[in-house]
Amino acid sequence: MQRKESLPTAQILVFAEQILSGFCVSPGDAPGVEAEFIDFCEQPFKEAYFHRLLVARAAAKLAGQNPDALEVLLESARRYARVQEDIEDADPYAPNSIEILAGVPRCEKVITLLKEIIEQHPGMAQSDAAAALAALRG
Repeated sequence: MQRKESLPTAQILVFAEQILSGFCVSPGDAPGVEAEFIDFCEQPFKEAYFHRLLVARAAAKLAGQNPDALEVLLESARRYARVQEDIEDADPYAPNSIEILAGVPRCEKVITLLKEIIEQHPGMAQSDAAAALAALRG
């Protein structure tokens, strides 16, 4: 998803910290923050790995609370699965959208998508989806 201007890294990290601390970030406070979180995690080597994990955890928590955020994350995971069929190594993109899904509290849409990826998309996406599904099942 291409946008003209992204939020500054510091603002993304502030929103992530607020969400993880239990503060409510309303859509009016941060329009499109769910997409910003995904974009942040999809940029190879964009920031320190710790920051990427922080944003990924916030994206998963937000997706568990907000249907619009969940849809953004699911669409990103679908796109990632399609792209990864032809790419051998996706480490620069970790954590990716499929890995982030493992942090969303049990949700039938998430489980259905992970099963679909396992069945239909060989390669890195398939193994990431299997790991995410196993993590969700505990």
